[in-house]
Parts: sequence; C-alpha cells; structure tokens
Amino acid sequence: MNAQFSKRFGIMKFSVLIVFLLLLSCDQKELKGEFTFTYYNQDEGMKLVEAFEEKHPGVKINLQIYQFSYFEHGKPETDVCVIEDAFIKRAVNRPDYLEHLLEDLSEPPYNAEELASKMIPYTVDLGRDDDGKIRALANIATPGAIGYRREIAKKYLGTDDPDAISEMLSSTENILETAKKLKDGE
Repeated sequence: MNAQFSKRFGIMKFSVLIVFLLLLSCDQKELKGEFTFTYYNQDEGMKLVEAFEEKHPGVKINLQIYQFSYFEHGKPETDVCVIEDAFIKRAVNRPDYLEHLLEDLSEPPYNAEELASKMIPYTVDLGRDDDGKIRALANIATPGAIGYRREIAKKYLGTDDPDAISEMLSSTENILETAKKLKDGE
C-alpha cells in the first residue's frame, strides 16, 4: 500500500473521530458561535464542515487548510485541528501548542480518561504529554510488521532471536541505534 495513502487514510480516520466526538458531545444543546477548523484537505474538510454546520446551523466554521509540515514547524492558530499521527507525540509536548491549542482533555468537561478505558492503550499514550495529561485523542493504531532473514540478522546484528530483534526495534531511539550499528558495520 502506498505510504502517502496510508498516512492520509489514517489522518482522515482521526478527523472523522474528532468530528464524531464533537457531534456527540454537542447533542444536548443548541450551539452558536464561530470557530476555526484546521485540516489538510480542502474537499474532505469541506464535507466535515458542511455536516457539522447542517447539524448545528448556529455555528460558523472557518476551514483552514495546511501542509503536513505545518504542525511540525508552524504555530497553528486554530480552535480544532487534525494533527498528522507522526507529529502528535511531538505536538503534545510543545510549550507553544500547550499555551493555546492543546488543552488537558483528561479532566472535565472532556473527561477523556473515561473514554481512554475503551480505547487501544497505544492511541491514548500517543496523545499524552510528559506529565501524563491527555492532550490529543487518536484513533490510529496501525499494526505493522518487520520481516527479516535470520541468517542476515545473526551476521549483522549478532542475533537472530525474535525477542532480541523486537527489543532492537521497540522504540524510535532503538531503531536509530540499530540502524547506526548496521551502517557502521559493528
């Protein structure tokens, strides 16, 4: 599957979850006001905006479109946003995001801790900051696998044990360390 397609599909799923949660949480009262929704695709973003505005005619949503690197290098001025899954963990710990964008969702009125018990732990942990507060909710838990030839792993990594190889690839830091080891030929 094309990596760009996978990335966009994951983001789309996350976006739909956000809008769905917004719609569910807003069922009890009539909403009025205006807010900015930041999204990565004009066509999909407009469909989400139209669906929300149809359900809540007293709300005006300003759609803002961004490039993927915006959340990596920019300081978004938005009320609701979709952050690419690759940037979520970095975003939840950025002081400039925490000041104005990513509220603590753990406590009322959001009560994300209650929702977290029904979610895959990885998706909750992805949105937790270093202090343990939930700052973002993700629905992305794409399973992955890495295949390797045992004789090559034994030769270049010193082991072909699946548990040892799993540990070498268990975090970004470990993957980079393993890659450096392979590159340097240690």
